[in-house]
Amino acid sequence: MPDKKEAPVFGGIPTKAFTDAGEEMLKFMKSTFDATFENVAKIQSMNERVLREMIEKGKELQGDGNRVLEEFIEKAHRGQSEYKKTIDDGFKKLEDLMKAAS
Repeated sequence: MPDKKEAPVFGGIPTKAFTDAGEEMLKFMKSTFDATFENVAKIQSMNERVLREMIEKGKELQGDGNRVLEEFIEKAHRGQSEYKKTIDDGFKKLEDLMKAAS
């Protein structure tokens, strides 16, 4: 009968338990971030609609105001996408580290 290799232990607790707990925590953090980000994106979209309605109805905001608004919206969307990508990349790196540790 071959010898069974013992699992690494830290403080009497198998290290796999720490890795499993870390992976669950990472999943929770990612799902919480995704839900929060989705809600912020919805709020931004609602704000965009309100601003567009203000431009449509407000005579004093015509011309340059419309151009400034479009530029603001474009930059907000770009920043939102870049932020999401950065966070998702970070979560991916953490997931890879957790997998390598287990």
